[in-house]
Amino acid sequence: MTISAAGWMEYFTERFEALSAPSSLRKEAWRKFLSQGLPTRNCESFHYFPCRSFLNDVALQPQEIRAEEVLAYAVLPECRNSFIVLVDGKFRKDLSCVEGIPPQVVLIPLEGALTGSYSAYIKHRFVSGLEKEQDPFACLNGALFSGGVFVYVPPEVECPLPIQCIEICSNGTMSRAHLFLGARSRITWVSSTLGSGFHHSLLDMALEEGARLEHAAVSEEESSWGFHTVRLTQKKESEAFCSRVSTGGKGARYDYQIALMGSHASAELSGLSLLEDKKHAHMHVQVEHRAPHCRSKQLFKTVQSGTSVSSFCGKIYVEDVAQKTEAYQLHRSLLLSDYAQANSKPSLEIFADDVKASHGATVSQLDPNEIFYLRTRGISSELAQSFLTAGFCREVIQNLPVAALRQEAVKKTSQFFGRIYD
Repeated sequence: MTISAAGWMEYFTERFEALSAPSSLRKEAWRKFLSQGLPTRNCESFHYFPCRSFLNDVALQPQEIRAEEVLAYAVLPECRNSFIVLVDGKFRKDLSCVEGIPPQVVLIPLEGALTGSYSAYIKHRFVSGLEKEQDPFACLNGALFSGGVFVYVPPEVECPLPIQCIEICSNGTMSRAHLFLGARSRITWVSSTLGSGFHHSLLDMALEEGARLEHAAVSEEESSWGFHTVRLTQKKESEAFCSRVSTGGKGARYDYQIALMGSHASAELSGLSLLEDKKHAHMHVQVEHRAPHCRSKQLFKTVQSGTSVSSFCGKIYVEDVAQKTEAYQLHRSLLLSDYAQANSKPSLEIFADDVKASHGATVSQLDPNEIFYLRTRGISSELAQSFLTAGFCREVIQNLPVAALRQEAVKKTSQFFGRIYD
């Protein structure tokens, strides 16, 4: 069954009306979604996204999920004793393993946190985020999320092992994860998404003073419409390092909003998309400097072949109080096909006087002089192109915080090159 735009609204309306006594939070999120409506290409942040294809070509079919089979290959070696599993948004304790997570860390299903001692905090985050939310799918998630997880790392607690959150999503899945890092706490969080059909995940993170977060995201959703929303707020002297590797999908979209709210906070974001055939990957990033002496750095790269399409829409916003800001943004695309399409729109909006900031974008092909140089050393043309493309990707891959992720990313790039140059 294919669904038109009107059909999508009817489908979402039926899901909302089927909820048993929806909370005031869900009602407010639904109201805001209705006020925004489904996105079209007239929306600036969705200008390059294939909205028409999404609204007309998505089929909703129930699919059987064999979570046990997925976990056999999805769990990272470093996370064998520290992984949690969400199946269609539901926290599956029976499939998870938390033996390697410090006992001080609170890790509970989101529905339990919404009614327990952490409900005031989560509801405050929910409401404050919803007030300024411009992404209609994030609003829709707030109304229709089927479950999720809440994680609280108390002050001074360091998680020795990375924690992997494995999300197994079928058609229509909407899930949430809320992370709250206490002062001077440390955590490495890995988001792994295995999805089909249409699905949306929202990751909300808050860093208290001096907290340090390393976040990595990988996804396998090549035949799906995957939407991923990341919201992050940082207080004084906190540090965040976020990286992502994607192979795209029918329409993969990643939306980041980072707010540096305390002095001397820093955020580094990086991402790599490997797109072939007709794949799509679209990145929307906004970093807000709201306090002085903060630093942000963005580096996103895309490698494309076939008739793939990518876009990067990034903004650095510096308030007038955010003096001594350092903010850098760079997007680079490498096209291996004459038919691939890369779109880039970096931007700065600065109201402070004492700022160091830059933004840039490049779209290029492999340098024939470099290929010729390698060929004079006895290397074939195909292998030379693979070497040069691997070098292009390495800068982002080395930012991944877990060794197994770096190895998997190298493996994905090798497979990608092999298919292109076969």
